[in-house]
Amino acid sequence: MMNEILKNRDFRILCVDDEVDILEALKTYLELSGYNIDIVSSAREALNLIKQTTYHIVLLDINMPDMNGLELLREIKMMNHDIVVIMITAYSTTTKVAESRFLGAFDYLLKPLQDVNAVADAVKRAADHINKWGTALTDTRETRKKQAPTGRF
Repeated sequence: MMNEILKNRDFRILCVDDEVDILEALKTYLELSGYNIDIVSSAREALNLIKQTTYHIVLLDINMPDMNGLELLREIKMMNHDIVVIMITAYSTTTKVAESRFLGAFDYLLKPLQDVNAVADAVKRAADHINKWGTALTDTRETRKKQAPTGRF
């Protein structure tokens, strides 16, 4: 049995950045693309929302004042490993990018986010990834159910 492919409107996205202008721009752009998006300007707000809401994708700034994005990424992955996280950074140091990948980030975007197509492409890749692996996991579970012993001898 195939898992239903999620459409843009089915994805819940959380954007976390301390720059309000970036949050508003991402919210407007992604909503126009058909996504459901929430925005918050602090890591603490993000953690509270993630505890209450199921998100598929998180766009996450690395440099924030209350808790940096790498620490928040670690917390997100401990709460729900399936959330796909795309890091946003103004600093393309290989150390931070490598560390974010090691901690489970799916991709990263560079600030300033002048090309909205780069954001759209990253979110689309994340959505495709979720659909691909969601379908594979559903198919695997269905196969295992069919192959499971009945418990009768």
